[in-house]
Amino acid sequence: MAKKLNDWIETDVRPHRDKSIAWISQHHFFRDPMRPTYSDLRYFFSPADGIILYQREVGPDECIVEIKVRAYSLRDALRDPHA
Repeated sequence: MAKKLNDWIETDVRPHRDKSIAWISQHHFFRDPMRPTYSDLRYFFSPADGIILYQREVGPDECIVEIKVRAYSLRDALRDPHA
C-alpha cells in the first residue's frame, strides 16, 4: 500500500539514517518486503508494487501481451488449452 512521503521517511528511512551506504546496500538491495494478499473477485489487484494502467475484456485466444515479438493469449498465460 502506498504511504505518504513523510510517513515513509519516519517509518522506513529514519531508523537507518546513521547507517553507512555499505550497510544499507547489503541489507536492503535484495529485499523481499512482506506484501498483503488480497482476494476479492470484484476487483483487480496489481502484483507486487505494480500499477494497473488499463483493463479490457479479451477472448481466450486474443493477444494479451507481446514479449520479444511473440504474442501470448489468455490460454497461454493460464497454461490451460481449454480456458
